[in-house]
Amino acid sequence: MLLDYARLNLDDAGNPRSERYHDIYYSGNGFAETEHTYINGNRLHERFARCTGNITIGEIGYGTGLNLIHTADAFLHDAPPSARLHYLSFERHPIATSDLARLWQNWPQPALRAAILAQNPHNHAGHHLLKIHPRIHLHLILGDIRDTLPPLRARVDAWYLDGFAPAKNPDCWTPALMQEIARHSAPGATIATFSAAATVRDALSQAGFTPEKIPGYGAKRDMLTATLTTLPAPRPHWNNQPAAADGPVAIIGAGIAGSTTARALAESGRRVTLYHSDAHPAASHVPLAVPYLNPDSEDSPDRPYQLATWHHAMRALHTYPRNIYNPCGVTNHAENPREIRRQQALLNAQLLNADEISGNATDLTYPRGGVIHLPALLAAL
Repeated sequence: MLLDYARLNLDDAGNPRSERYHDIYYSGNGFAETEHTYINGNRLHERFARCTGNITIGEIGYGTGLNLIHTADAFLHDAPPSARLHYLSFERHPIATSDLARLWQNWPQPALRAAILAQNPHNHAGHHLLKIHPRIHLHLILGDIRDTLPPLRARVDAWYLDGFAPAKNPDCWTPALMQEIARHSAPGATIATFSAAATVRDALSQAGFTPEKIPGYGAKRDMLTATLTTLPAPRPHWNNQPAAADGPVAIIGAGIAGSTTARALAESGRRVTLYHSDAHPAASHVPLAVPYLNPDSEDSPDRPYQLATWHHAMRALHTYPRNIYNPCGVTNHAENPREIRRQQALLNAQLLNADEISGNATDLTYPRGGVIHLPALLAAL
């Protein structure tokens, strides 16, 4: 599913403004405002400094990505090498990549900015996991947060409530949403928000947070911080299991699945042992592979997952040099009426942008597709 892009313009002071919500993304020195409101409001400098494992930050309103860039900058400055940052952010109307590039021209952390722009998921609804630094993952969820947050399984340590003002965007400030935020929070989780509205304060209190009004940034008199002091009652879930211990991991099989899993676990700080026998080669030992998208032809519970895995694979493969992945494009030729109907249904569903899919029901082309040189990929992993 493709979402509507954000419609924005610049006001007289050069600040980006949403045409849809008639509100600004940030004003004046946005980084100083983020520092005061969200970094200091959640006491993140000290929390980063003493973090030796993983810390998860949740953000309602990804917007321009300003909070992410500044938070990543603070994390890399304050946190020890063993720490990892998982940045979970929700956005309903993403900003186009070209607009982000213009807004980011003079921002700090050029390497992070380049990594995000190269992997930007555009306007595809769903979950997008971007590795923007060896120690930082951005989990960007695009869509209506009223639909995307409830089924999520997460334990967030600190929240940024940074949607547009409650009067302009009430869907991001409802009591029901605050209950969901509490349900997805770790014990003692904190919240910071620019808003000091009584409705927001009351909704936080009802959800089990203890809010506190403190001085806001600049000319803004007040803002809110809050701490989760009353844990919500747990809800039954088909996959309720205790978190795995942070011990060593053994993986059997060093094909694509085993090697990529081992790489991801190692980057998260786990000790991994990979077992493989050359006497029993698997399918990953063929010299070449051609990935292509084959989602369900009709809407189904599986199709969002199929699309998410395709986008994730494309983001990962496009980071490799051409001797590993050659993005020459892939064309699927339908050889029978059933395949033609399937490919026509895929075109009709408008799941991808024009630069990601082209052609017709007989010959469907994925311009970002290509050829994987498997021995080189496995060696790189």
